[in-house]
Amino acid sequence: MNLEKRVEGWNERITRILGMPWGFLIGAELTIVQSRISLVNKIHKVYRSQGVQIHNRHIEIIVRQITSKVLVSEDGISNVFSPRELTGLLRAERMGRALEEAVYYRAILLGITRASLNTQSFISEVSFQETARVLAKAALRGRIDWLKGLKENVVLGV
Repeated sequence: MNLEKRVEGWNERITRILGMPWGFLIGAELTIVQSRISLVNKIHKVYRSQGVQIHNRHIEIIVRQITSKVLVSEDGISNVFSPRELTGLLRAERMGRALEEAVYYRAILLGITRASLNTQSFISEVSFQETARVLAKAALRGRIDWLKGLKENVVLGV
């Protein structure tokens, strides 16, 4: 039984139990979680086939990063997000709950490089690659880095 059929069956059962709106929300979250599990298993299988032993938690961290962004298609009447804006999954869900309106988005799979360059901290972006471009863009936009993450603080020696 493939992943799509399993998720579809689970979503149908939850919808019958909880009702359509909750079944849809839980089903959407479950789809993302199931996709992450499937990715981790496939990546781990490739490493094992080459004789490399790596713990799942390391792969899970990378998979969580590359699956944490969504592409907003529309957000109802509040216009908090611009169309086709790339934002974090949790941020989109929180804004939808806070505004009590649906935010329509599509989960996307980012490459590792793009995921690293799409953070809230420009210092974290600079430490990865494309240093001059990222610094110039941050200066032109007047971005402020509040040093909330571990990486930014380590880079600056704080």
